[in-house]
Amino acid sequence: MEQFESCNFCQVAWSLVRAKKWDSEMFDVIEEGVFQRGLHQFSKLHKFLLQRGYVEGKRGSRKLYEALQTSFLKSKFSKLTANDISELMCGIL
Repeated sequence: MEQFESCNFCQVAWSLVRAKKWDSEMFDVIEEGVFQRGLHQFSKLHKFLLQRGYVEGKRGSRKLYEALQTSFLKSKFSKLTANDISELMCGIL
């Protein structure tokens, strides 16, 4: 995992959900990697992918969701596009 770029974490989580591999231990490994690197290393899009992947896979710790929530709250909502808001809401609902 150390060789992966931050964006690859998001893509792997998203791919696991699409492949219906909800029980994969990779979710835990990815979450650990996210915290080691810090969410500031991830773009807005990658945070959306992480959130959606973990929500749809019904995975992730409370700590991960709280960190994502805090990260989104720190962003400038005026700069969110309609698509960004839709992605954010899909992860919340």
